[in-house]
Amino acid sequence: MDENIDEINSIEEPQRRKFSKIWIILIIFALIINSIALFFFLNNTSGKSKSVPLITPTPKILYEEGIMGDSSMEPLIKSGEKYKYVKYENYSKSLVKGDIIIYKIGKDKVFIKRIIAVFGDKIMIQNRKVLLNNTELKEDYVSSETIDGVFSRDGDEIVVDKDTYFVMGDNRSSSTDSRSIGLIPQSVIIGVIVKN
Repeated sequence: MDENIDEINSIEEPQRRKFSKIWIILIIFALIINSIALFFFLNNTSGKSKSVPLITPTPKILYEEGIMGDSSMEPLIKSGEKYKYVKYENYSKSLVKGDIIIYKIGKDKVFIKRIIAVFGDKIMIQNRKVLLNNTELKEDYVSSETIDGVFSRDGDEIVVDKDTYFVMGDNRSSSTDSRSIGLIPQSVIIGVIVKN
């Protein structure tokens, strides 16, 4: 019987050594990984290293589908085609002249127009020309002549108030815009079409 126990112990001893070696290798491997991670962490927090973080955050989806173009912005935005836009609440830049915005007046009426003037600007339509701060605006994107409207009569100067915009469509003869409905308040802007 003692012989059987000695024989079993002799078989278990090599397996115990092999098992111990595996654990030692795993512990050494874990220490190496931990040291590498600590090295990258310390370099990133010191501000000296430009290394890329190991985990990058998932960006928030900003683009929305389905804004329908109308003839007022032709030829840039075609009537009946759908365009992607950024919701205004997610738009991180300040709106500037030339930006194409989407705004909503009432429950259902959505407009797409180009910002022509921002806070503090003086705008005037005179002899079918747009004067911005007393200088004729060069508008190579316009597809028809600029005529005056109810809000901006020929020769009348308008000063843009804070948090409002003077907007017009590129197809001036087919656009209901600031010339007839006045300055557009920032509060009604729902999105910005981003150029590709």
